[in-house]
Amino acid sequence: MKYFVYFVILLLLFSCQKEDIKPSWDADILLPLAFTNLNIDNLLPDSLYQLNNDQTVSLVYQSKLPHFVLDTLIQLKDTSFYYSASLNNLSLSTLSYNYRVSMGSIALKDKELNGSSSPIYTAIITAHNTGQPTQLQSFGPYEYDNIQVNMGNYFKYIYINEATLEITINNQLPIALTSIAFTLQKSSTQEVLINDAFPIILPNSQQTRSVTLNNVALDSLLLAFFNVSSPGSMTPVVIDTNQSATAIISIKNLQIDSAVARFPAQELIKYNDVLRFSLPDSLQISELWIRSGIMKLEFFNTISQNIHLNFSLPAAKKNGQPLQLQITIPAAYGQTTAHVQTQIDLSQYRIKFRGIHEFEVIQGDLNNNHIIDPDTVNSLYYNLSASIDSTGQFVILTKNDSILVKCQFLHLTPDYIKGFFGYKEVNIDSNILISVFKNIEANGLHFDQAHFSLTIENQIGTIAKAYIQKLIAKNTQQNLSESLQGSVLSTPLTIEKPSDPANTQIDVTPTINTLHINHQNSNINDLISLLPNHLTYALKLKLNDLVPLPSPALATDFLYYGDGISVSLNAEVPLSLSANKLQLIDTVKVDLNKVDVKNIQNGSIVVHSKNYFPIEADVSIYALDSNKVMYDSLHSIPIKITAGTINMQTNKVDKPSVAKNNLPFTPDKLKRILNARYFLIKANFSTLPANQHVRIYSDYSLNIKLIGDFNYVFSIKEP
Repeated sequence: MKYFVYFVILLLLFSCQKEDIKPSWDADILLPLAFTNLNIDNLLPDSLYQLNNDQTVSLVYQSKLPHFVLDTLIQLKDTSFYYSASLNNLSLSTLSYNYRVSMGSIALKDKELNGSSSPIYTAIITAHNTGQPTQLQSFGPYEYDNIQVNMGNYFKYIYINEATLEITINNQLPIALTSIAFTLQKSSTQEVLINDAFPIILPNSQQTRSVTLNNVALDSLLLAFFNVSSPGSMTPVVIDTNQSATAIISIKNLQIDSAVARFPAQELIKYNDVLRFSLPDSLQISELWIRSGIMKLEFFNTISQNIHLNFSLPAAKKNGQPLQLQITIPAAYGQTTAHVQTQIDLSQYRIKFRGIHEFEVIQGDLNNNHIIDPDTVNSLYYNLSASIDSTGQFVILTKNDSILVKCQFLHLTPDYIKGFFGYKEVNIDSNILISVFKNIEANGLHFDQAHFSLTIENQIGTIAKAYIQKLIAKNTQQNLSESLQGSVLSTPLTIEKPSDPANTQIDVTPTINTLHINHQNSNINDLISLLPNHLTYALKLKLNDLVPLPSPALATDFLYYGDGISVSLNAEVPLSLSANKLQLIDTVKVDLNKVDVKNIQNGSIVVHSKNYFPIEADVSIYALDSNKVMYDSLHSIPIKITAGTINMQTNKVDKPSVAKNNLPFTPDKLKRILNARYFLIKANFSTLPANQHVRIYSDYSLNIKLIGDFNYVFSIKEP
């Protein structure tokens, strides 16, 4: 506010007579120097407070704590499986040898034994030549000894764990055969393999005798012995010397331990089994959609023949097609095992880890355990089969020969995972710096209704509980600290499970879960009243706390790539407080542009104030240079400004306290003050009586005007 006595100045100018000396005069002037309006903006920036509906002010603050994503909670480590597949199906085709006895060979045998005039020989030859039916008399027994049964076309050596040896007599003679005795033995050791007899085999019929061979080693040459008799014919029969009875020697259903043989094309290995993943913390995986990762496969062949291998994961599908691999492993050479490796990019595969159950429900018992396996988790069904071609060459194979399979799942990153996430505990602890109170200076400050909240946004499809382990507020400038206490420490926050969109293109809507920390369940007022600049906290999350372990088919926990748990610490502090020397500060520019400071002779500065706060204030004013460095104060004792008057009905100040305080200066002091470029104004508020809490409204302020009341010397320049 400016007051210049222009009229008086003009009058003096025109009434003065021109003299040799320079004309001048002095006058008292009032000169506005500075102005400030101290309010909530001087205490807090706009972003740190909110205006409530009743116009009271609340301090607000939010701090984001670390965000936990998939790889923090559920880690899929690289996993290796080793599987040795022995030749469980090593087999040979049925080995057969036929020995034929014709009517002609019977005639010759009779001629050999009884001469060319014997009745049997004569009757057979005559009947054959004339075609006339002939009645044959009985004969025998005739012996057929040391018949060489040569299996060398099949094998050179074979060790049989188990097999069936059959002797079949197919009688296509016109006469019955009786008392047929037979023996089959090893040529090298004369060890008898079978010794049996047929009492009678009628014409045009056959009979079989068999024996089980166990743990028998065979060379390729066997010896057979037969005795044959016949009662002849009761009636004349047509005879052809080509008519015969055939002895068929067969070795069937061979279970071989080892052999040097010409093996037919066959499937040596067939496994339907599961890879079982060992996961910690009761973690169950029933389904996995792969974002990235590889499956590395290595195969080792000890067999001296090429192996054609088929490997499939029927439960791993991409675009609806199961994962399949066909590869040929070269033959082993001597003692050197053949080795091949390959890898498959698992990106975009969707894999069910529920074992073999759903496949056996449709296809029956696949793993030969005589049951339909139950639904399960953490188990990946696989099919492995291996076969060889028929090369026509003799090959050495033993059941000790095997195929070693190494299967590795590497660098798996899921797009989606479903199952049960177990009982994992996650600890969250850290320190944060807070600046919300940095502009507040006070002694004995105490807030009345401070409110903290812990907000957890959960995008992970599981239930959890959050526990506050500790919360420590520190004012490092004053070396003060306070720890959170109260029932809130023993009251967990239940974190609800969100809904599963079952689609990677749709974001999971998080559940919002809030734990309130207030004066009813804690000493939070004491923590905030420290005006902390540092918070130390520790939280614990317990996944599926007190949730019973579900059956595999019912587990519905889920997680999508990038989703996780977000935690924020929020503060809302209504400015209802008691304080001793709560300080509001402002730096204002001094306005002396309209006058020449050298012409100010003496005077004082008048402090006009209007206090709308319901708190009395002690005001101190300091002189600053152009660099805002304090170099002097305008007074030695703080200016006491009384509190505004509270309306008892509205409980709000409706009448400010108005005051005017004069600050006199010596001429030297005044010159120092007038060199100031800025004034620093500090207002220290104190509630009375002590510990009585006062509400702060948004329109509360302290208006201060600094008016110079100076004696000023005017001088006029001559024309």
